[in-house]
Amino acid sequence: MKRFLCCLVFLVSAALLFGCTGGKRDAAVSTQYGFQETGYPIVTEPLTLTAAARRDALHGNWDETYWAYYAEKKSGIKIEFNYIDKQSWDQKKQLMFASNDLPDIILGGNGGITKVDEIQYGTSGLILPLQDLIEKYAPNIEMALEDYPLVRANITTPEGDIYALPKIAYSVDSVRRVWINSEWLDNLGMKMPETVEEMRKVLYAFKNNDPDRNGASDTYAISGVFDNYEADFRAMYLRAFGMLEADFIVDDKNVIYPPYTPEFKEYLKEMNFLYNEKLIDNEYFTQSVSEYKAKSSGVKVGLGCWSAPNVNGGMTQEAALKYVNIIPLTSKINSVKMWDKAGEKESVLGKTGCFVITSQCKYPEAAIRWADMWYTEEGGIVCDIGPQYGEFPASPESGYKVDENGEWTQYRPEGDGRDSWTFYNQVWAPASGSCNFGLQPEMFQKKKDVQNTPLYKLGMSFKEHSKDSKLNIMPSFYFDKDKQNELAIKKTEVQSYVKQMEAKFITGDVPLDAFDTYLETLKQYGVEDLISTYQENYEAFINNMN
Repeated sequence: MKRFLCCLVFLVSAALLFGCTGGKRDAAVSTQYGFQETGYPIVTEPLTLTAAARRDALHGNWDETYWAYYAEKKSGIKIEFNYIDKQSWDQKKQLMFASNDLPDIILGGNGGITKVDEIQYGTSGLILPLQDLIEKYAPNIEMALEDYPLVRANITTPEGDIYALPKIAYSVDSVRRVWINSEWLDNLGMKMPETVEEMRKVLYAFKNNDPDRNGASDTYAISGVFDNYEADFRAMYLRAFGMLEADFIVDDKNVIYPPYTPEFKEYLKEMNFLYNEKLIDNEYFTQSVSEYKAKSSGVKVGLGCWSAPNVNGGMTQEAALKYVNIIPLTSKINSVKMWDKAGEKESVLGKTGCFVITSQCKYPEAAIRWADMWYTEEGGIVCDIGPQYGEFPASPESGYKVDENGEWTQYRPEGDGRDSWTFYNQVWAPASGSCNFGLQPEMFQKKKDVQNTPLYKLGMSFKEHSKDSKLNIMPSFYFDKDKQNELAIKKTEVQSYVKQMEAKFITGDVPLDAFDTYLETLKQYGVEDLISTYQENYEAFINNMN
């Protein structure tokens, strides 16, 4: 027994020693494969790196895509993929680290390597810190992090280490989308509402004054599905009363939990009034997304939240054009128009955990240069737009073309039965889940500028109207596994209680006189401990950014 224990201790110690020293490689090793610090190819002799790749349901084999074809041709490095389906990723990832059976690199897509993973496996040496490699070999990554200081702060641990690289992308229309029927406004002789009080008048008219002029009382002023991101309008009212979301948010200096503020009570008062007046569809808390879609597809909903009215709103293209974005509302207690800033370059946090180099990699210099390739304009086009038409030998009748106005259009082979997104993921690049990490190219945004689509107009409108708001979504922070689990349990209890009580206050099942009791219960659940912990980490985040 003693001999067994001694052997076990030796094996564990050896594993830890290997893990802790795994990142310290002789830089000369890469020169055996003709490693070049600048220029392309990255290596002048054949080099293969192994990669664990999280494969989404839409993906085909990554090594058959243009993305992989371009990368090998450009860099001289072949990637040997070990595919792990998204459903089993977490389990197999843990097994991979526990057994020390690691590839050279891990391509996990958005959140594939969590911040808990970074702390656990980075501090034990199983994942290499990247900041020194970036400084020496990856000028494009370095430049991207300078251009996006929030991203740098978001991927830097409190100790100053960077373990995982992000996908950096934004689009002005990547915001919550709330639409209003402009034809109904015109029929009723009403202007676009800009305050809570003006919106009340519009909603009364939408419900009672036959806005579609069909002679029937068959319209819904507002409808939606409670707490469904793409079907819930209530963010419009939270923002009208000075709150961005019913979740943890931040301003320049502080962490705020809106449901634990006096402003939340004012929001509840308005929502309760609208519900009692049946201006809010009284099936809002109980209906399914498909039931909501059935109502909106018949153009019977005056105001609602849809990614696009002709997509999850179920409307025809002609009907969808009757809807325009609302203007952020103000109220008696809030004069600042606000909307989420996900569509603004200055507010991008990045999709984290996409790429890491493990302690098993003998060629970290080559690996970081391979990653650096995707933070160029050319690499970004490969990731987010695809090949130039005719450039991919495996699919010569596909790709993008640019016209004389700078407008680019993507083409697929005639007769290909796949929808455009499936085709993109299986032929051009594994984009679903942000597995094609890197930097979104400037060319991607230019198409939206040129087209000036309804979605682009929506995003630009929200951006302009909310330019004075300083509120943003709280970033995620770095905690060890035990602390993360402790916070997750506490946060789940708090947020579950908030959602339950929010619904009861709005429907009147619980009177607003009980709001102080609600606040006291939140305190007992530990909401102040959560705010304090997040505040401490937010201050560290700001320091990293600066």
